Amino acid sequence: TLFRSAASDSTVRLWSGSASVYECLQTLHFGNGFVMDVSLSLLPASGEPILACGADDCQIHLYVLQDRQFQKAQVLHGHEDWIRGVEWTCCDGNLMLASCAQDCVIRIWKIYAKPCAPAESSNYSEDVDSIRLKEKIFSVKGKDANTTYAITLETLLAGHENSVYAVHWQPSYLKDGKIHQPMYLLSASMDKTMILWAPDEESGVWLEQVRVGEDRKS
Repeated sequence: TLFRSAASDSTVRLWSGSASVYECLQTLHFGNGFVMDVSLSLLPASGEPILACGADDCQIHLYVLQDRQFQKAQVLHGHEDWIRGVEWTCCDGNLMLASCAQDCVIRIWKIYAKPCAPAESSNYSEDVDSIRLKEKIFSVKGKDANTTYAITLETLLAGHENSVYAVHWQPSYLKDGKIHQPMYLLSASMDKTMILWAPDEESGVWLEQVRVGEDRKS
């Protein structure tokens, strides 16, 4: 079993073990910075472990296990303050990463396997009548072949009035022999509210479904 931890000594550590015996497999160093939250999952297609580290430099650092060591694969930009929470989930064969920060904003990123793509970050080819989203690319070595992945920003959620310090996906459940992952995201903020988010069934646009906590003063 693989575990992860972040500490105020500017490191992230990866551990392996069972019962009461654990061994530190690797230590990731972040200089003078701090990692506020970490989340571990498995990449689609290749099944390799991927680690997301939300840091005080406003960036999400992604590491992938290669040759028995976690190696940096990509860095996600966009947040404008310390990142307080990151959490993975899997939906329809894609990985979804939710991130929240002290900039009051939540970002949802999608990672998916591409059939073929260049090895470096690039943009989609531009069409005259459409605006394409920018994607970031990284490759993972496998036993039989390499797998190329793309990362895109799925949506940006702005509904809180203060720092967002946690995001959590609704847990998956087993039904009719299959694992189902509901697309519900819960966020908690220093504005003393929690918001439940979900995509609209018709448009697919992420919307606030329920807000609980301290009432706003009119």
